[in-house]
Amino acid sequence: MSAVKRMTLGGGRSNLFDIQPLKKFRAPERNVEMASTQVIPTEGDWEVVGRPGLPWSNGRLRLEANPDLVPVRARGSSSDPGVFFNLARTSPQVQTALRDFVASLTSAPWRIERPTLKAWHVGDPAAERALEKQWRLSQYMWSEWKAEGASRGLFRWLGDMLTYAYICGFYLGEHIAAPQALDLGDGTQDYMIFDLPEHRAPWSIVEWYLQQEKPVGVKQRTSYSRDYVMAGMDNMSGVETVIPWWKLHHFTLADSGPSDLEGTSALRPAYVALKAIQIISQIQGLAIERDGLGTWVAEAADVNFPPDEEEAERLEHHFEHSKAEHLPWIRSERYRVRIESPNDSIPDLTGIRAMYERDVALSLSQEHRMIGLHQHGSFAARESASEDARDSYDLPASRLGKSLEAIFGIALEANFEEDFARGYKFIPEVKWAQVETRSNLQYAQWLQLLTAAGHIQPGPEIESVLRKAGDLPPRGGQVS
Repeated sequence: MSAVKRMTLGGGRSNLFDIQPLKKFRAPERNVEMASTQVIPTEGDWEVVGRPGLPWSNGRLRLEANPDLVPVRARGSSSDPGVFFNLARTSPQVQTALRDFVASLTSAPWRIERPTLKAWHVGDPAAERALEKQWRLSQYMWSEWKAEGASRGLFRWLGDMLTYAYICGFYLGEHIAAPQALDLGDGTQDYMIFDLPEHRAPWSIVEWYLQQEKPVGVKQRTSYSRDYVMAGMDNMSGVETVIPWWKLHHFTLADSGPSDLEGTSALRPAYVALKAIQIISQIQGLAIERDGLGTWVAEAADVNFPPDEEEAERLEHHFEHSKAEHLPWIRSERYRVRIESPNDSIPDLTGIRAMYERDVALSLSQEHRMIGLHQHGSFAARESASEDARDSYDLPASRLGKSLEAIFGIALEANFEEDFARGYKFIPEVKWAQVETRSNLQYAQWLQLLTAAGHIQPGPEIESVLRKAGDLPPRGGQVS
């Protein structure tokens, strides 16, 4: 068996694979010759020689320099959700950025378009029949995913994918399917109908299994407490299981290579600034709690008759344990109490906090929010910042579409294995509306001016371009 490298995150061992140390690799003489001389490569020379080359060491990926944010601590392990998840639940800046990000992408109109025959399939009746059956099955699954009351509706599933990839660095789900009788045009038959993947919490993944930097499975550990206790059973329980990679759906918004399974959290560049804002809030909160009404100072009424030792200790104890809402007043003829302004005792960290908030806004693409909150910058600057933020959603929207197409590919191959073996692969294309705001009125007025000036003439080609610009399906095209 070839050597297998295991990425251990939570300790423990698994007997699923025969774990052996990797032997030193020595390039074949043929490859050395090719590298040093000008030769004509043969068929065997195009086989894989290298690897992704990410910095692995003792089963860990050494990309994170901050010891507080190594994968286990950053995205959690077992019953600990991790640093980033806790930040996302407590930071208003992160909540705002996450809400904008998820809402913009999940609320966009998503649809699938019927695939077309490749040029080499035109005129092939078998290819046409395969296309029709695969398209009908795709339509059925798509309608089930988007149906109201679905256990894992499309938009909720997209929200889960985006949320966990944004916060923890990656999303992991398990493919599930069940047989169902359908008539796709050639009589009623049993088909495996795939539901959207079931979510697996990032912090429940304690081990990644890799073979030559290619994932082959994961080890999951779940921890939970039962709501009831049965005879002979402990109330606390946990389950460990190994899930093969072919049964998993993995998604990241950003990563450093094919074997970077942890991905990169969107909170990583904002981590230092977010922690600084938390510390500043704690300092200001404690200062306000202690001296929000000012600092109380006791002075002897007559320097010749100061308070005795017992009275001084009582006064000192009262001041030490009092808070802003308490009235530290103890009547005595020996001293008088005055209040100093709270400005002299509460630090003003507004400027420092604003600096860190700007860093967070830049890290989370929320500059447009900062312009609005601080009431500075022209309207054009605010509009430009908003457009830039929307433009940053185009790439994750594209990755979401490809992720959905991958699920269709798995489902169609499981049901039409013979067709796929013959090259009849007809996976629908997932389309979404562009995540942007454009004035359709201004666009229509611009087209009217071009038409009146005679620069464009209505026709099929112009209609096709306008439909694409308006994110409309082609004339006569089938969409779902």
